[in-house]
Amino acid sequence: MKKITIIASLALIAMTGWAQKRVNNHMYNPDPAPVVSGDRLYVFTGHDLDTATYFRMPDWQLFSTTDMEHWTDHGVVMSTANFKWAKQGDNAWASQAIERNGKWYWYVAAEDTTKHLHGIGVAVADRPEGPWTDPIGKPLIPGDWGFIDPTVFIDDDGQAYLFWGNNGCWYAKLNEDMISIDKSFANNGICDMRPMLDDEAQFGPKCMKMDYQLHKRVMKTGFEEAPWIYKIGDTYFLEYAAGGVPEHWAYSTAKSIHGPWHYEGRITDEAPGSFTIHGGTIDFKGKSYLFYHDGIPSGGNGFRRTTAFREFKRMKDGRIPKINILQDSDNTEDPRGIYKMMTLTGNLGEVKAPYEQYKICTDSMTLMVSVRNTFFSMTDNDHDVFHYTGEQPKSADDKSTRIYDSNAKHFTQKWWSRYQDHIHFPHNGWCIEKYESGQYSEAGKIFFDALTGDAQVDAANTLTGTWRIIGFVDELRDLKKGLPRMQEQYPNSKYFNSFIVFAPNSWAMLNSGGGAVDKVEYLSKKSYKVGNTTHQVKWLTKDRIAIDDIADYRIDWMILERVTDGITPLSRIASQYISRRKK
Repeated sequence: MKKITIIASLALIAMTGWAQKRVNNHMYNPDPAPVVSGDRLYVFTGHDLDTATYFRMPDWQLFSTTDMEHWTDHGVVMSTANFKWAKQGDNAWASQAIERNGKWYWYVAAEDTTKHLHGIGVAVADRPEGPWTDPIGKPLIPGDWGFIDPTVFIDDDGQAYLFWGNNGCWYAKLNEDMISIDKSFANNGICDMRPMLDDEAQFGPKCMKMDYQLHKRVMKTGFEEAPWIYKIGDTYFLEYAAGGVPEHWAYSTAKSIHGPWHYEGRITDEAPGSFTIHGGTIDFKGKSYLFYHDGIPSGGNGFRRTTAFREFKRMKDGRIPKINILQDSDNTEDPRGIYKMMTLTGNLGEVKAPYEQYKICTDSMTLMVSVRNTFFSMTDNDHDVFHYTGEQPKSADDKSTRIYDSNAKHFTQKWWSRYQDHIHFPHNGWCIEKYESGQYSEAGKIFFDALTGDAQVDAANTLTGTWRIIGFVDELRDLKKGLPRMQEQYPNSKYFNSFIVFAPNSWAMLNSGGGAVDKVEYLSKKSYKVGNTTHQVKWLTKDRIAIDDIADYRIDWMILERVTDGITPLSRIASQYISRRKK
């Protein structure tokens, strides 16, 4: 056992040459929370004791910089002594601070002695260095299971929000005074996000983890703890520790702070030497940085953690590439997306693609799409779990860049082609050229717009939009009786994740096997024409319709329900493929 420990320590010492940088090297400072104020970036952290063998955390520290190279250590600026309601000398856990109207507000997790569980406190100061005071003399959010790791955000309309949670996520609206919550919001001021967390399309794959209330391991949401909330343009970003223990860093996005959310994938893998990871990304002076903690300086002691950070480059829409914190280079492009096979380079040299074919690279898998006229087939026959682990080549001759691993085997692949935008797929030795905008066929554009949720919608035509096929009935009079059973059986039916998308000028039918597209002509609210066939529409509710379908010389009725949760067909279909693999 001692030999293993020595080897692990030597391995961690060897890691110190990596590209991450530190704010301080003489004290342990976990749970970094960066914030920009004017020309300076501040990092609020916790404090692991030098002798800690568990989470021994008595106070909070502050560091700052103007250039990301030279750091000012402001020392311990607040402790549990600032909160008379908190357990003293310990359990000063993760925090985040924010500036508003000339004041600073620091939200911290500390043990509520009336509940013997962590709650959320708030302190106020005129400047980040303090002095800090407790303005309410009690927890802002009283102690409860999982009530740790606060993050705070002020929206464009001035409304401030406080998020927090471990093995669950909750949020509240802060009043303008920033030291009280709006009790008229949600359930006595607190909205419980756990139903959303259980949706894999919103927060990623579930995993086995310990439930400390049930005292056993159960399948739970991939969301673990440490939410980090912010906004870029009209998109909300929620970063968080995920995957149980050890944790990795992941994120989801939404068009509303209330959701629904869309799981975007991992930001980085597990922090070396630490079974936890906590931090967040921030933009400062035109560059983007990921802050987190690891256990390298302590030789791998997961209770003595130190803040680290590294620069990365956001994509144009603000999304975050997979960041390899173990790699001495920046990730400059995220290859998730749709790729058209223009030319192929392999054992036979370079040839043109034999027919229209695409790759869809998601965060968790790749799908192959083949096109025959207006019919599309879709498979996952690559059997490759797609993880971005490298950067674009620096030159046409650079063939050293790693691009992804296959089925978690860490199977290194390289760029083969002389073209920088080619990616190598190992099952057949081919490289494919990255798709460029405008290269779709007309049918291909309709199909992918429908699949990824980019299909146009006519506000004046209530039929346009994405609809999920629930099932069929022979007679509409049988619907009231058959609908509950139809919905109950839907996840196991052959119609599961089958969609029809109506766009202003086109129609598409999609499922996990592919689909078809065609032109559409809307005759009225109650009928439309695809090809030479006219279909009747019966409106059952504003979000449920029946469409006639001729089969075996009789008319059946296809029942459709409008997709209102914002989750794209591609997200659902990809999740379906992943579930099949797990089985």
